[in-house]
Amino acid sequence: MTTLALVACSSTPSIKDMAVRMGDTDSIQIMDMRSIIVRNGVLTAQVTIQNDSKSNLVSYRFRWLGKNGMTVTDEEAWKPVTVGKGQSTVIMGIAPTPDATDFRFKLNQYK
Repeated sequence: MTTLALVACSSTPSIKDMAVRMGDTDSIQIMDMRSIIVRNGVLTAQVTIQNDSKSNLVSYRFRWLGKNGMTVTDEEAWKPVTVGKGQSTVIMGIAPTPDATDFRFKLNQYK
């Protein structure tokens, strides 16, 4: 039973594995990522980011994946969000289809 628990833990992707960074995003910290399957089997994701940069404009999008790891919908448009220096914000995403069982969080910053 201990062996199974260790295998399950090692296959859980890290925040680094689930985030795709575009451009110069080193000053944006991804503090937390969570997901839950809610009503009607739809996946909801929550990502907390913190801005340590002078630039306030950040954009993001979610890539929704199915059980086989393949994308289940077309790529979302980039969504802008303003986050002041030293501030954090929570970003929510709701999968467009119940076929989504996982996600990747794409992040970009404009300087």
